[in-house]
Amino acid sequence: MVRRLSITAILAALVLTLAPGIAPASVTGECTGEATIKGVTYTPANDTPSNAIPIPNERGVQVTYSGSVGFANTNHSGVAKVQVGPFNITLAEPWRDPNTADQRSVQDQIYELDDFRDKLPIWIPGVWKVTATHSADGGSCSGFAMIELEGNPLSNVVGWLVLIGLIGTGYWLISAIVRKHPVSAAFAALLFGFLLSLALMMWKIRPLDTFTTVVLPIVLAFLAALAVIIMSRSSTTA
Repeated sequence: MVRRLSITAILAALVLTLAPGIAPASVTGECTGEATIKGVTYTPANDTPSNAIPIPNERGVQVTYSGSVGFANTNHSGVAKVQVGPFNITLAEPWRDPNTADQRSVQDQIYELDDFRDKLPIWIPGVWKVTATHSADGGSCSGFAMIELEGNPLSNVVGWLVLIGLIGTGYWLISAIVRKHPVSAAFAALLFGFLLSLALMMWKIRPLDTFTTVVLPIVLAFLAALAVIIMSRSSTTA
């Protein structure tokens, strides 16, 4: 039970902010917390991509954290997820415990970041949006956080693939527009938009969310096809 409440506390410290580029911090419910990583303490004020909570790409780093809930915490449960486009992927198994002693806080607990690193199939630098919810007999809370997996995007094969893909699809898009091929232009713009969403994430501008991975590519595809159609009609009437 203590371990599960500890997970709740670290999530209160690391996951109770909202920052998809422009939104203010968002915390719902009575959860509080803070975490210290390499001598720096982080709170819900870390709520933008430029001020995200850094997760070092190195071994042996520990997080010291404290947190609490302001309601009866018996029969509590919760879950933490990371957003990848329009989807949310569970970070770990959801927690659940009767907590009959109604323990509501933990202080100066230690979390090994190596445990987090070992769960990742590949370390992809960039900003990510993490969400968490916690509920119990006395109430509930939820929140969002921006975390930054530190590192140079071009030190990672994914970063190079994104960069090369942007150049290639950009050339394809321009060529399709010049040659007045609306379908080809639409597909090129769609792929360009998706790669752009990855670049925005890796270069720490905006996390992967529904807007960047779905709306932006579709809008670019529509505009590219529309531009070709307008150009074709203009040349026909000229």
